Amino acid sequence: MKKLRIYYSVQNCGDGSAYPEFMDSRKLAEWDQKIICKYGDRWGGLGELDIVSESPITIEKVRSTIGYYLWKSIDTWWAADDRGDFESEFFPNGVPKFEARRIGTCNKYYYVFINGILHFKGRGWNRKTQRLEISDRGLIEFQKTLDNLGQHD
Repeated sequence: MKKLRIYYSVQNCGDGSAYPEFMDSRKLAEWDQKIICKYGDRWGGLGELDIVSESPITIEKVRSTIGYYLWKSIDTWWAADDRGDFESEFFPNGVPKFEARRIGTCNKYYYVFINGILHFKGRGWNRKTQRLEISDRGLIEFQKTLDNLGQHD
């Protein structure tokens, strides 16, 4: 038997509904709830799920610490003091060096690697054409954003 434990943090959709954001550690789910409560949502919750199977278990939508950090830093809002506190808590030896790439001919997604290992996949958006894409210039600009993570004024 194989067993996998995942944690969740309940997110408010703003319309009376909610959904779980799955994470790979209790510490990360607790951090997420702390941030949610800090900015006004006083409800929600966190918990854990144990998945047991005789077959290998693969779950695609579980955020790792690095995935959560990139998600908050790139795809959503992230207050500078929150980001600094997160970095101190989860990356006490410094934020890792990130590398952005496209894979193959697909120009709709960017991929973020650390030491050659894929950690994050995101979408590129061209505001001018209103289409999903990430150009060579966009990839360079995105890499500059990654290079600035972990640096504070």
